[in-house]
Parts: sequence; C-alpha cells; structure tokens
Amino acid sequence: MKHKRYEISYCHKGEAKRFVQIDTRMSEEDAWYYASLHSKIDLAYGQSDVRNATQVVRLNAIQAGISGVTWNLVPY
Repeated sequence: MKHKRYEISYCHKGEAKRFVQIDTRMSEEDAWYYASLHSKIDLAYGQSDVRNATQVVRLNAIQAGISGVTWNLVPY
C-alpha cells in the first residue's frame, strides 16, 4: 500500500493544534487516536474486545480535553 499524508487538526484544552501524519489510510477513529498521541495522551487502541472502538477512543480523548478533530488528505 502506498503511504499518504494527512493533516490532522484538533483542539487540546482550547489550544488549536495541527500536524501531518503519514499512513496508508485514515479514518475518524485513526484521527482521534493520532490527535491523542500528539497531545501525549495514552489510549488503548485496536483491542479486538472493544465493540465500539471509535466511541471509546473519542470518549477518552474528550475526557482528556481534546475536541474538534478533523483530517484531510494533503497532496504530495
């Protein structure tokens, strides 16, 4: 698979942040996870026993002060 560049934007405790993440794909769940990592928040991710992983990642991130996560493909 070919890697692509994605710009992820979010707010952490009211401060706007933005970074570029390289990956083969991006989803809403991935963007929330990467935003959490970028903010130095440790989250469990990709566990097979979590049925609603997107909601779990988002809830943990929101509780840690992350909001407004969006992502866009950045052309090379």
